[in-house]
Amino acid sequence: MKKCKYCKEEIDKNAKICPYCRKRQSYTNWIFVGIVFLLAIIVVATNGGFNNTYNAIKYINENYENKLEIKNDKGSVNAFGIISWEGDLVNTTSKKMNNIVIKYTCYTNDRQEVGTAEAKIKYINSNETLHFEATGTGKYAADISCTSKITHSILD
Repeated sequence: MKKCKYCKEEIDKNAKICPYCRKRQSYTNWIFVGIVFLLAIIVVATNGGFNNTYNAIKYINENYENKLEIKNDKGSVNAFGIISWEGDLVNTTSKKMNNIVIKYTCYTNDRQEVGTAEAKIKYINSNETLHFEATGTGKYAADISCTSKITHSILD
């Protein structure tokens, strides 16, 4: 004999349903809870590994991403829609930067996109300044402005 888990009445030890309260006596719910708990632990442990990678990338971005500066940039779009933009890229870090892409997106004064221009630089040494020229195609517009975005990787 054993006691019902719910109503605490004495029932047969092999009974799957209590004859008094009609509740199921199996431990299936506890097995299910245990499996879910185990899976949750695995997910948390795995995300911890991803979190470390995220923190490393965040460290690189915070410490190096904004250390490449563009100075003295200017450009235009000619009558054929060729965008030509140039400037000086300055590396203010103590690291050599690799695979640099400078992308300009150009707009008219009423914020209509005209086109894009891109410059690719293989590398820039620490504390170095390089002149670059970005070219691309777009639509002709008399007065344009461009925004820049720099992507790169870091070498020691």
